[in-house]
Amino acid sequence: LVRAGDALNQTVEPQASVTVAPNGGNPDNIPNEDSQEIEFDETNLFRENLYDGIDRVDGGTRINYGVNYVVSTEGYGNGAFFIGQSYRPRVSSSFAQASGQDDNFSDVVATVQMSPKRYIDLLYRTQFSPDNLSPQRNELSTQIGGAPLRLNLDYTFIDQQSSSEFGGREEISGQLSSKFNRNWSGSVSALRDLNESEMRSLGMRLVYEDECVRFTTALARSFFEDRDLKPSDTITFTLVLKTLGEISTGVDMHSLTSVTTDLSRAARAILPGARYCLGRLATTLVITTALLISAMPRQGDAQSLNIAAVVNDDVISVFDLTQRIGLIITFS
Repeated sequence: LVRAGDALNQTVEPQASVTVAPNGGNPDNIPNEDSQEIEFDETNLFRENLYDGIDRVDGGTRINYGVNYVVSTEGYGNGAFFIGQSYRPRVSSSFAQASGQDDNFSDVVATVQMSPKRYIDLLYRTQFSPDNLSPQRNELSTQIGGAPLRLNLDYTFIDQQSSSEFGGREEISGQLSSKFNRNWSGSVSALRDLNESEMRSLGMRLVYEDECVRFTTALARSFFEDRDLKPSDTITFTLVLKTLGEISTGVDMHSLTSVTTDLSRAARAILPGARYCLGRLATTLVITTALLISAMPRQGDAQSLNIAAVVNDDVISVFDLTQRIGLIITFS
């Protein structure tokens, strides 16, 4: 359903689906390792199987329905609203209490998206009981600004499901990022646990990117402490090598000399660019590491400084500086 106007356009989109499957279908002799819980929201409302894993299946008949409303204006931004629910003629016993699927009528899931201005984006997601409107999940995300300076704020509340090994959580996180110039960008982030009134993590990231490489240096501090886990600091280097050249040749079993010649010619073309990029990489490594370590606030409970090196998404080494190379770092 579409209604167009001079300054206001509206779209109403009703949605419905029916899922039919045998009741049960989850034998006790199959261990449940990857389907302990479900995260019921608007993204999987119309999915056939609500479980993300393969150890459990969503059985029985389920009727899903919802409505999506989209509005766009000239000069006042855009917005979208979705609300949906599902109905089961027969209650499924495979879902835990507070999962949102433990009754004939499921919890209501809803989403509100708003972009009132060019550099302001708001997103609200919720799941609440239709009986007393008590929330099982609330998520609020705000993004303000553009590439020169952007602020992200997130609030998350998730209620604990019964018999779950994972407790509920309520936390707030933020990130301030900036693109300094064509090649350099950086960000700082923080996460605070509102239930425990404690900081959980702090992070800094500095990125250098040019036509050859993308090199990221990230310094993270974890305040989490439990049994043998102690607060720690971690530095992660991520290196992405961009295309330096392309080797394209064909193999002729009767003329291997031509193949060798082609490979040698391609190598001679690539090596000058490789030496240029490696020189930039060495300079970038020294600068980013020095800046992040000097800017990170000190923490008395930190016990170790861990280094992780990542090249093209593969972890090539992880070690503790304080133990492996005898570097003495004092946190006061």
